[in-house]
Amino acid sequence: MNMKKIIAVAAACVITGSTDVITQNYSPINIRNAVSAAEESGYDTVTQDGIEYHVYTDHAELYKASKDLEGEIIIPEKIKGVPVTKIGDECFRECKDITSVVLPESVKTIGKFALLNCTHLNSVNIPKNITVIEAGAFQSCMSLKSVTIPDGVTAIESTTFVGCNSLTLVVIPDGVKSIGDAAFMGCTHLKSITIPETVTSIGGKALANCPQLTIYGYKGSCAEETANTYKFRFVDLAVVSSHSFGDANGDESIDAIDASNILAKYAEYSTEGGGSPTQEEYDKCDVNSDGNIDAIDASNVLAYYAYTATNGTMSLADFLRQ
Repeated sequence: MNMKKIIAVAAACVITGSTDVITQNYSPINIRNAVSAAEESGYDTVTQDGIEYHVYTDHAELYKASKDLEGEIIIPEKIKGVPVTKIGDECFRECKDITSVVLPESVKTIGKFALLNCTHLNSVNIPKNITVIEAGAFQSCMSLKSVTIPDGVTAIESTTFVGCNSLTLVVIPDGVKSIGDAAFMGCTHLKSITIPETVTSIGGKALANCPQLTIYGYKGSCAEETANTYKFRFVDLAVVSSHSFGDANGDESIDAIDASNILAKYAEYSTEGGGSPTQEEYDKCDVNSDGNIDAIDASNVLAYYAYTATNGTMSLADFLRQ
């Protein structure tokens, strides 16, 4: 590799690292002491449905929730006529019996460790107006299965989803620039994460202990650099997003004929003297991007054909990520 290429790769991604071991305790700092005396005297306290709010002149913030809360929690858009804009630091910490949280569109910030150790939380909507999700916000939410990160978020802070071992799929939106230390550490069932080209920094241990993970991204990006460094499987989105992906016979549709053609190529290239696939054949037929054209690829294409035959609308790439 010449010097220009080395410089280009180095500039594409900064993988920051810490040699410190992050333990399963994940003990948060005592954050409440950071609230200024001026703020403490500048709000009214309102308690509603087991949740204490701090109500300022122009907005309200969730401060502390009762540990006795359970089931679905619906946060109102306004308290005393002003919009609810923040889920405060540690607000729902240790609320182990809540199963879902519904946030209003007025919320813009989810504070540090806001839902720490909500072990039965399996769903939370994150409104499109949220721009800040602070460190440890969903730490150790072990039942959380999926999360949609809004487009306005520019950073995935450290330990945000650490220990969320039921998460299976994460899509980082365009506009996010960094993924912090241990952000997804210990997400042991995380199978797919899509990282856009806008991400230029991925922290140490951000994806540690994610043994099933495949990283989706672009060639030459921070996503590819991270995959190579930590030996994750990498899928090039430029390839899987192309119209020819999965269309083995090139007729602009994906069906059982394509699965049959993939099997035929597998038989051809697996026999002695059968040669090797061309790059174009890999791009069309290696749908699971494992570097082989085989019966697994054919099976995936056949499963996708069955899915589209029942009015499924996902692309093949998105279907495989599920």
